[in-house]
Amino acid sequence: MITKDMTLAEVLRGHPQTRQVLLAHGFCDCCGGNLTLEEGARARGISVEKLLKALNINF
Repeated sequence: MITKDMTLAEVLRGHPQTRQVLLAHGFCDCCGGNLTLEEGARARGISVEKLLKALNINF
C-alpha cells in the first residue's frame, strides 16, 4: 500500500506501474524524488487523499 509518507522515489522504485498516475497529477520522475507524496501534493495544490486513492486503486 502506498502512503502519504513515502517519497516519490520510493513509490516509483517499488511500484513502477504508478508512473502514469503520477505524471497525470503533475509529478515527474526526473526531479523531486526526495519529496513525500504529501509534500508533492501540497506543492501542486492537489488533494493527497485523491492522489493516494488513484495510486492504490490496483492494490
